[in-house]
Amino acid sequence: MKRLIIVYWIMSCWCTAFAQNTNSDILEASRLSVSYIELPFMVDEVLAIYEIDTTIISKHYVNLSDKDRQSHLGYRYLYDMGVNAMVDSLNKRRNVYNASKIDKIISELHSRKAIAPNVDWIELFSVCDVCPFGEYPPDSYSMFKAALVFASETEIRQTILSENGKQWEYALEDIAEGSIYFVGKDDANREIDRRIIQFLIDKWSPCQIPEVQQLVSVLKEVLPMEYKDEWYEAITGKWRGQFGEKTIEITIDANEFEINGFSKFEGQPDEKRITFYGDEYQQVEGPYVCFTVTEQPTDKEWNGKFYCRLVRNTGKMEGTWTSNNRKLERAFVLDKVVE
Repeated sequence: MKRLIIVYWIMSCWCTAFAQNTNSDILEASRLSVSYIELPFMVDEVLAIYEIDTTIISKHYVNLSDKDRQSHLGYRYLYDMGVNAMVDSLNKRRNVYNASKIDKIISELHSRKAIAPNVDWIELFSVCDVCPFGEYPPDSYSMFKAALVFASETEIRQTILSENGKQWEYALEDIAEGSIYFVGKDDANREIDRRIIQFLIDKWSPCQIPEVQQLVSVLKEVLPMEYKDEWYEAITGKWRGQFGEKTIEITIDANEFEINGFSKFEGQPDEKRITFYGDEYQQVEGPYVCFTVTEQPTDKEWNGKFYCRLVRNTGKMEGTWTSNNRKLERAFVLDKVVE
């Protein structure tokens, strides 16, 4: 009974999760790749695209073979949950004008009743021919992402135990790094990722399992947002935070092409400050701005490099400083100084 309540609750969330206007980036994407994970999060766009391209489902959506259904029970369950979520979302949008179109789309989705398998969800990260979830290494990534969306607390509790929690920790680290699970490189995929992440935050925030609360915290950090300023404007200014046993102040002046600035310890006179220059590539991805600056002169052994990452959703500048002679390293988390 508990599982049925949870499944019903997940399905009931779709109506509010997708009550939004269509996104032009998704509509205009040059190649639309649809999966059982992403599809329920772009149902309005699917309805709009179907008006001019009736192959959107048949070309990109795969009906599981009977062989896959027999050998990968966990995969089958998550897949069917995704299909049913899409069907549920479509039916919530049904009216006298689109009923026939929705019926046609649903017929192409090959929906079946999602039957919870009697498998150990600790094996979610395992991949092999006879594993319940995946067969190839990339499968474990999509399986974990799908589990977060469609699985209940019961399955997630088991998943957390994989390798005594190590696999869960690795997954959270990958999410925090902005890789593998949410990799929206263009505006269309980034918007789909934003919808999924927001759904996951809403779904799992009430859960009191400590590891799940860690997940929610990480998701809030990586949630794609609209930023009013450019990346170089975001890092420009004075930053302050703990640096070993001292407090460091870093002042950055950046533009689209280079980063300049200086650092000094709190209370030091200006003549003690050390200048730096950004001579390496700046990486801008989702909520992160990653960059490296080198202290001048570059041949001084106790000068070094700052490896920085601004998390725009939290406003924190985090990173490490390493001396040129590799004998000293400091980790830091800085806050922007409002003057």
